Amino acid sequence: MPKVVIECGKRNAREIEVADGTTLQEIMERENPETGNWPAPTVCMFKGQPLARKFWAVTHLVGDAVASFMELPMSGGGGGGGSDTGRMIMQLAIIVVAAAATWYVGGTGAIAGVQALGYGGLAGGLAGAAVFTAGTLLMGQIFPTSLPSLPSGQISAYHSESASPTYNVNGSTNTARLYQPVPEGFGRMKITPDKISNEWAEYIKNEYYLYQVFGRGRGTYAVEQMAFGGVIFWRNGHFVDSAYTPIQSDSEKRVPINAELKYGENGAAGDWSPATIVVPADAYAGMLHVNMLFPDGIGWTEVISAQPDTIPEQKIPHPETVKYRVEYQEVDASGNPVGDWALVAEGEKTGASTAAQSATLEIVLPRFMHVRVRGRNLSAKPLAQKVVMSDAVIFMASVEVQLFEAGEKVTLFPDNVEPVASVASQELLAPNASGDWIGPFPLNPPGTKITRGQLDLIMPRGCGRYNNQGALTTIGVNVEYQYREIDDNGIGISPWAVCLTHTFSAAQLTAIRETFELTFAGGRYEIRGRRTSNSSASDGRTMDVVQWESAKAFLPGSLSYNQAGVAVKIKATNKLSQNAANNFTVVQTRKLPVYDRIAKTWSEPQPTRSYAAAASAIIKAKHGGNRRDRQIDLDTLWGVIQPELGQRGWNCDCWIDGPYDVWQLLVELSQAYLVMPRLHGSVVSFAFDRPGRPVRHEFTPYNIVRGTFQPKWGTYSDQSPDDVQVSYLDEEAGFASRDVRASLPESEARKPAQKNFLGIVNRNHAHKIGMAIAARNRYRRLGYEFETEGMGRVLNLGDVVGLNHPRLKDTVYGQVRGWSAETLTILITGKIRGQHAGDLYVSLTRRDGSPWGPVKVASYTDGSITFDAADYTLLLTQGLGSPFTWLTGGEDRQATVWTLQTAREYRRRAIITNISPTGLYRYKITCINDHEAVDDWLDSPTPVWEQRTALPESQLVAPQSLRGHMGGTAENPILIASWLPVKGATSYRVDLSVDGQNWEPKGSVTVNAYETPVAVGAVWVRVCALRQDDESPWSTWHGDTTVVPPNAPVPSVIGAYTGADISITWARVAGDPSYVVKVYPEGANIPVRTAPIAQTAYRYSHVLGVDDGGPWRALRLDVLAVNEVGESPAGSVAVSDPAPAVTGVLSASADSNSVILSGLGVSGEYTGFVLVRGASAGFGASGIVESRVINGLPYTWAGLAPETEYYFRAAAKDAFFDVAGDFAALNYSDVVTIKTAGA
Repeated sequence: MPKVVIECGKRNAREIEVADGTTLQEIMERENPETGNWPAPTVCMFKGQPLARKFWAVTHLVGDAVASFMELPMSGGGGGGGSDTGRMIMQLAIIVVAAAATWYVGGTGAIAGVQALGYGGLAGGLAGAAVFTAGTLLMGQIFPTSLPSLPSGQISAYHSESASPTYNVNGSTNTARLYQPVPEGFGRMKITPDKISNEWAEYIKNEYYLYQVFGRGRGTYAVEQMAFGGVIFWRNGHFVDSAYTPIQSDSEKRVPINAELKYGENGAAGDWSPATIVVPADAYAGMLHVNMLFPDGIGWTEVISAQPDTIPEQKIPHPETVKYRVEYQEVDASGNPVGDWALVAEGEKTGASTAAQSATLEIVLPRFMHVRVRGRNLSAKPLAQKVVMSDAVIFMASVEVQLFEAGEKVTLFPDNVEPVASVASQELLAPNASGDWIGPFPLNPPGTKITRGQLDLIMPRGCGRYNNQGALTTIGVNVEYQYREIDDNGIGISPWAVCLTHTFSAAQLTAIRETFELTFAGGRYEIRGRRTSNSSASDGRTMDVVQWESAKAFLPGSLSYNQAGVAVKIKATNKLSQNAANNFTVVQTRKLPVYDRIAKTWSEPQPTRSYAAAASAIIKAKHGGNRRDRQIDLDTLWGVIQPELGQRGWNCDCWIDGPYDVWQLLVELSQAYLVMPRLHGSVVSFAFDRPGRPVRHEFTPYNIVRGTFQPKWGTYSDQSPDDVQVSYLDEEAGFASRDVRASLPESEARKPAQKNFLGIVNRNHAHKIGMAIAARNRYRRLGYEFETEGMGRVLNLGDVVGLNHPRLKDTVYGQVRGWSAETLTILITGKIRGQHAGDLYVSLTRRDGSPWGPVKVASYTDGSITFDAADYTLLLTQGLGSPFTWLTGGEDRQATVWTLQTAREYRRRAIITNISPTGLYRYKITCINDHEAVDDWLDSPTPVWEQRTALPESQLVAPQSLRGHMGGTAENPILIASWLPVKGATSYRVDLSVDGQNWEPKGSVTVNAYETPVAVGAVWVRVCALRQDDESPWSTWHGDTTVVPPNAPVPSVIGAYTGADISITWARVAGDPSYVVKVYPEGANIPVRTAPIAQTAYRYSHVLGVDDGGPWRALRLDVLAVNEVGESPAGSVAVSDPAPAVTGVLSASADSNSVILSGLGVSGEYTGFVLVRGASAGFGASGIVESRVINGLPYTWAGLAPETEYYFRAAAKDAFFDVAGDFAALNYSDVVTIKTAGA
């Protein structure tokens, strides 16, 4: 049955059911039987879109259709608790966007990294639901009176699943943030981009190559630099010499040239050889070795044969010298020359032999580039022997990158790669070690077909066997892999076939890593592998462990990206840590159109950091506000606001990678520039909060509803601080996180309020915004509330208004009852009392409520005011217009209102902060006083950075208490490693080893635990803490999977538990393990103390109890034995020390000023008594007015008043009370009541 949601008038939203076939027109008439129409402008939402009224009569609801009617609030301000039509239209636009599953930065429902990973549809639906909530709930606070400490989109930085890697408070790493919006940047920012496709790796000649694709955000950008872990390797289109891209790298490539350098004639130099490109578009080189070849030698040696018995054989050299020159020229990716030829070097070679010779010229380029070379022969004497520029060895960058725009394909490497999650370094056991097939595992997902795959095999310990003489000899290890085709349900549809057989044959201790290519006919496949050769590793001589590290499928085609990105291929070296490889950063500037106010046109996108360009893009974007130029106040934005911001040096630099709706983003972005965006009708306008803004409207008792005007004086509060500490990313410090304090003199704040704004990357900007906020909070504390009628429709948020009211001092006003244009006189109601020194000015209220004037007063009486002629003429020349054409005395409408003031500027200037409808034609206006001192602090000096850091000053320490536990089975053990968290660490790196010397990286984790399958036998694990580029020392643990956890200790108590002090002991457990003692108060499930110890005794003293929040009268102590593979079950001992009980009845006798208390006995050991006096006969702990600790009874309680009734109780104390002082834990007697005698 169809349903209708109605949200009209002041009634709550309600849902009704209607019959099939009912039209929207019929629903409106049924709900409004008297008028047949809604009482106010109302929008109908049907199928996720607003439906025009003309279609209501022909739109029938059938089935499960849902429609909603929503009344449009009729305020003109668009802010606070109210709204106007344009604002509601914007809100409805956001709801429509939600129906299409778009965040502002999401655009098409494609979430960063999700479309590429195959989750677009589901993520889009979730995003749409979230946007609807955000659009509905967050549109109201257009002009917040207090700012949140963080922009809304950055709040998720505290949630690891969706944390912004650019603004992350816990450190930045590249991640695939599923279900998050596609980011978008404005201005210049250093970003930590998201991974937008599956990263993969392969081994080439035992070297590890990593392939990653990162997203650079929606839109186009000018990329300035790229870095790994803070090490810049690419700047302004070129690689630079760095730790990851050294000029003389180990990535070499030989390029043939084979150019003969011809000799010149008559001693002249020869011609240049043809130019040869030696560093093509697919490579960058920072250094070349150009090899010269002399195939026929240089010069010659004459040999004179020996003469018998007279002259021996003689060799007479005839040396020659060859000179040559080599030059290079930079070329672009297409091979076109860039710039001029540059001289590399001139070389020469001297010889006296016809044997082939060679020489090398080293060319160090100014940066990594594509180049071509040429050479010429400079020899003065032509020879018959050739001079050949044979080839060049280019030293390439270890990193290759491809920048691409949205819609372009990655061509640097295949990016549609699917890793097999089930393959994770499983060991291929030998047949004689119960080895069998590992797998089968599906290679590619259902619904896909592949023709290519890869699998990675490693021998972590190397390969070889020690003979009886201790020499390492070669052995062979054989493996076999099979595949078969499967359907989408994983059922095999073809027989198994061999896809790989390989023999590892080596004698080396270094790890062997190899990637094997697999080819298929085309389909969905599963794969399995096994070792086919036996092992002799049990004797300790053989290194032959083989692990199946990973497998991956190459899906056909390339991925499609809805954002700009960068593909990176990097060769891993010992200089590139895994932490740095996951901390890839880009500095880039957004390209946006710039508006020409004169021509009314937009430029082509260009790099810009202006606020106006960012705000325009947000409002105009189809995935944003989707507004046209005529719906934006571009003249104010580009003609007033942007020039002032440019003069101040305030740029707009931010990275939007959190969830925002359009209006929320525009408002929060504008706060860093003292700009208030407003919606008036369908037009987005802007108010620049600065001194001297003109008064837009004037309010007097003639347009203020009687009895509604109410001043409000605000005092200091934490919500309006005048001491602000602004956090920002400082571009001058590599976008490091910094803060600056902005405090007014004599601030009332106990500590600065923490604020963070979008768009600020400059210290001076951050400080000035902080000072502006602090000054506004201090000087704008006088508020006004009142109601008005029709004028409320034309008011706007942030407008400056003038206030004149009897509750304000020095205000004079009245109405016009007549006028004379000839004498420049108006006749007035109301009286001007007294004489006023100095000039007076009068202003008049136009029909729309805006003020005319003020004009200087020439003279006045109780019934008239005459304008100063010269000043009046000046106003006319300024385009103000004559008021005598529209003045009215109230005959046809409300009479014109006049106000008198003592200065040309308004004294009672106020800024509208909220407009909300209270009825059909009444509006509640909230204002705050406008104060001229709010911008006096913009010229204050900016404090320098104090060289503080938000991170701990000390170096990271090695993880403490690293321990391993063995799980799984004896055949397939699982290592669970854990350690104590390290202060300041953002993640931890884990390595494994089987010999303690050769380590296998296992990646990084963000928690202080790691679980992984291990091989049977000895195992080592080491862990270090990470923070950006910092690494702590390693902590290492060694264990053996064949060792079992120890037996449980059996503890016993030494002596008795008294005085909150206990000692326990236990017999040493077999295997000589260490121990852990855990202390639990009675009834607790979490220990208050965990103590690792080596000895077999432990004392828990009252001092430790106080430190742990006690002591307690009842405890349980658990003792666990710990060895390298885990913990034993707990051995427990429970103790208690109850408070002593009193026996008998407390008796009392009294005189006039004292009471003697006696008569109690005690059951158990005790050290004295506690006496308490209460306020009533049945007093408890809360009714105690005085207490005394004594050694024994009887006791005289002196100092009492005569003829007064007193109430006492007594309890025995013990040694526990003497150290703990816990009055409430004692056993008290019944109350004894006694009255003192008269004086």
